[in-house]
Amino acid sequence: MSIKGTVTIIILLLCSLLKAQTWNAPVNISNLSGADDDPEFCLDNAGTIHCVWSHQFLLQDRRILYSKSIDDGLTWSTPSLISEDMVSWMAKPMIRVDSHDNLHVIYNYDIALSSQIHYRKFNQNGQYWEDIVNISGSNYGLINHCMAIDNTDKVYVFFGIVNDEDYQTFYYLFNDSTWTGPHIPFPDCPDYFLITEVVVDSKNDLHCSGAFHYQYMSFEQDKAGYAHYDLSANQWSSIYVFDIGGRNYLGRDIALDIYEHPHLVWVVYYSGVRHSYFTGLEWTYPDSLPVNPYGKQQTIAIDSNNTIHLVQQECYGSQPNFICNLFYYNSNLWEGHQITFSQNIATKPHLVTYNNSLYLLYENYDSSQGGGTEVFLMKCQLPSSFIPPVQNLSEPPLFDMAQNYPNPFRNCTNFTFQVGKQSYVRIEIFNIKGQLISTLVNGLQNEGEHSITWDGHGIDNREMPSGVYYCRATCGNITTIKKFIKMQ
Repeated sequence: MSIKGTVTIIILLLCSLLKAQTWNAPVNISNLSGADDDPEFCLDNAGTIHCVWSHQFLLQDRRILYSKSIDDGLTWSTPSLISEDMVSWMAKPMIRVDSHDNLHVIYNYDIALSSQIHYRKFNQNGQYWEDIVNISGSNYGLINHCMAIDNTDKVYVFFGIVNDEDYQTFYYLFNDSTWTGPHIPFPDCPDYFLITEVVVDSKNDLHCSGAFHYQYMSFEQDKAGYAHYDLSANQWSSIYVFDIGGRNYLGRDIALDIYEHPHLVWVVYYSGVRHSYFTGLEWTYPDSLPVNPYGKQQTIAIDSNNTIHLVQQECYGSQPNFICNLFYYNSNLWEGHQITFSQNIATKPHLVTYNNSLYLLYENYDSSQGGGTEVFLMKCQLPSSFIPPVQNLSEPPLFDMAQNYPNPFRNCTNFTFQVGKQSYVRIEIFNIKGQLISTLVNGLQNEGEHSITWDGHGIDNREMPSGVYYCRATCGNITTIKKFIKMQ
């Protein structure tokens, strides 16, 4: 068979493989009467899925519930109350997990005309929820909190205050069992940047997306924005504003690619869904993605193959027959697929990549069930590996890497790789959540066989916990991924 024919077959195989990605049937997590809103979730190092949401008990009574799944989302524990057991308005929970599988939860607690941000931690060693802490005090006009945990288990909680006298973003930091703050990341900025999403890279730098508001201008003219916190320099960057006309901050989300470059997506009114990423030198011009331009509530994730996955809400019809469902796209084909089939409204999607799978959490409104909303989870298995490039079989392979030995291992493990000719090689270790743990090789390698050892420690020289890890080796256009297990 000719090389051209082989390439054609591989392209067809790739297309069929991508089209074969299917989402499983939605699993109802909440299973409660009434309204279940604002769901959030995370996965720990063992693959346990943890979910929180706000449940309406009475008309003016919302509290925070928690449930977990130890079988990859098939079955869920009975929802348990983790906020105050009293009549009040508690909403917008967020949950994150640290390197030791401790859970961290924040949520809004409204009292009278002010709001507070409450925090609660689940102690994994003792298997108990610690006392609730009010970390923000009482504030009028407190909005849009978010949380991030870095690789050394520092907890960052961001929130904004918008009232007649002040437009400001603050954050609190939890480190060494102590909260400090409030800190002001942009004290000299005359304008206002509301941080709405935060991701952390392997250097523990923060990458933040949000809504940028020019002073003295209408909130209808807000823009998408980005800011970066350099931990080693203890310095915030200036705010980068994507000022391309029109109101363009809705549906914003942020994710890091395999080179740890940030990608942002958002909606520009009457102009479609925009995407921009940082090349390492500059931001690309915000191109319009080839997706339904009237989509909303975009959420993105980037897998270990550097494929961008996007889910957005798309609505059709008119009242009283207005219907909204969720559609899935990826950067290989940008072909939209409807993945929910609500007869009313599927909303608030949250997409996460984990262990070569996509997990999607959302809530669904069903008028036939008395107008209640419930929380659902869906899962999609991703292709397990790249399709290798066509090579002349009479020539030695450009690059090859053997499975590490020993596997499983306790103290250290060895990776052996073969370079066909002098080439640039990069070999990295990732945990099961896709976070970069260590870079073993990053440079020009001579032709021949090489060996490298990983001692089970991360970039900050801390020993990593037991669990599943991945070694990704890149040489030219060849990428090899090896799965292995570390034991204590």
